[in-house]
Amino acid sequence: HHSNGIALRIKGGFYEFTVHCGGRYHTVFSDIPAKPNVKTSVAGIYDGQTVRLYIDHKLQQSMIPATAKHKTSRFPLYIGADPNASGQAQHEFDGTIESVRVSACPRDKDPNWRKDPQCKPDKFDGLYLGSAFTEEGLWKDLSKYENHAELKGLEAPKEEK
Repeated sequence: HHSNGIALRIKGGFYEFTVHCGGRYHTVFSDIPAKPNVKTSVAGIYDGQTVRLYIDHKLQQSMIPATAKHKTSRFPLYIGADPNASGQAQHEFDGTIESVRVSACPRDKDPNWRKDPQCKPDKFDGLYLGSAFTEEGLWKDLSKYENHAELKGLEAPKEEK
C-alpha cells in the first residue's frame, strides 16, 4: 500500500487491513494470529466511518474511526502482492486465495453475509473473483465490470464444477 489505496495482508503473523484516507494510513489488526494452511475468511471493511476487520466472520477488537474520503491508488490493484514505489509487485503472498470481493457497500451490515459468505455477485460489486477463469486463463471477474485479473505468483483457485 504505497502512499494510498488499501491493503489486506499478513504482517508479523497477524492479519492487517489498511485504508489510506485523510492523508494517513488507518490500520486494524486481527486478535488471533494467521494460521498457515488453514482456510480462513478474511474481510476488511471501510464504510466511510470506521475501518474494521473480520476473521471467519468474527469482528476483531481493533476498530478505528476514519471519516475522510479514501484515496485511490495510482497503481493497479494487486491481489496477493503490494506495489512498490514504481508500481511493481512486491511482498507476494505464498498461498492460495480462493475468492476476492470488492463492494461499494459494507457487507457486514447484510444479515445474509454471515450465513452465505460466498453469495452471488450483485449490483454493489466492483470486483468479484471466484473460481472461474476466462478462456485466456485470466481470473474471471463475475461483477458487471468484467475486470478479469492476471495471476502472478499465486496458485490458481480450484475451478467450480
